[in-house]
Amino acid sequence: MSTLIYTIAVIISWVLLYYVIKAAVKNGIIAARNYNKTDIISDSKQTVFRETTDDKILKIVSKPNQTIGSEVFIDDLPASDGIYNYKSGTHKLIIENGKIKERFFIKNYKDFYVEQKQDNFATIGDKVYSLDNKLIPDGKYSLGFASGEIIVENGIINK
Repeated sequence: MSTLIYTIAVIISWVLLYYVIKAAVKNGIIAARNYNKTDIISDSKQTVFRETTDDKILKIVSKPNQTIGSEVFIDDLPASDGIYNYKSGTHKLIIENGKIKERFFIKNYKDFYVEQKQDNFATIGDKVYSLDNKLIPDGKYSLGFASGEIIVENGIINK
């Protein structure tokens, strides 16, 4: 009987410890580590690492949910001015003075892709490219059944 009580007490202790640690991580008391994508340093700053199409590793230091103005480093030096595309094909960053000036979400459609300013939808002014990375010819294009159509002039959505 005492072995059973001891076993139950140990199990309860481990379960309680699990929930205490989980709550501490969630509330930022303990720094969480996910070496695959994100390293949260504190409540006020976070660091993410992204690989580019030219095999560079970008270290992006920002306030949570604030991309524009975030500092960007390559090999612990401020990133050079330029355009950086994620190897995953999901984002394009414009870097100036070691900081993110602009961010675009890359959304693939059937025969083209759009550099979108907004994550969930294309807007007027977004650039549209063919799959071979050239601005798409003028015309009307479907974004899919639920998303409607866009009108493109000079490679830019205008309606």
